[in-house]
Amino acid sequence: MSDLVLYGTDGCHLCNDAQLVLQNLGLLTQVDLIDIALAENSEWLIAQFGEKIPVLLDVPSQQMLCWPFDEASLLNWLNTHYEFISDN
Repeated sequence: MSDLVLYGTDGCHLCNDAQLVLQNLGLLTQVDLIDIALAENSEWLIAQFGEKIPVLLDVPSQQMLCWPFDEASLLNWLNTHYEFISDN
């Protein structure tokens, strides 16, 4: 399991846009993609993230980055909340 999770749903065009941002930075393979409608704890996830998706979560710190974000704002957030970015 990755320390980064992207919460979204199938058919969410904003979620697809968020995945593209991650892909453009070469980070998509380092992120777990969770469909909030299909997850085991879907009721809780929908209550937490349903109107905010896509949401990127740094699991260890529990810090969230909600949409909208672009490459620059994502990198800034990662540099603030997530240590792996300094290794790249």
